[in-house]
Amino acid sequence: MAIVYQKDNRVGITYAYYSESWWDKEKHQSRSRRKLIGRVDDNGQIVPTSRKRRKSDVPSDDHNNDLNVFYSLKAELESMNEKIVELKKANAEMELKLRKYREVVSSITTALGHLNET
Repeated sequence: MAIVYQKDNRVGITYAYYSESWWDKEKHQSRSRRKLIGRVDDNGQIVPTSRKRRKSDVPSDDHNNDLNVFYSLKAELESMNEKIVELKKANAEMELKLRKYREVVSSITTALGHLNET
């Protein structure tokens, strides 16, 4: 058996085949059988191909898988919403503290202003 390369000029892809030659006694001439090995990449390496589509290439109709993804994303969204609520509470507390600090700073500056006048 030999490996034969054949280029498809329509798309510019080269394919590799196993080629087996045999003698046809009825027609008194040689014949050959070819079996596709794969596609030849840019580096000259043969990349195996198959005639059947892989299961991962076929769109999935698995309803359970879709539901699992949905419920997983729903749980993640609920967790994020809880975190947002916590952060909003913390933000409100910090704004209240900031307001109190500003009042203290304002009263200090007012008191220092009265001292400078006298």
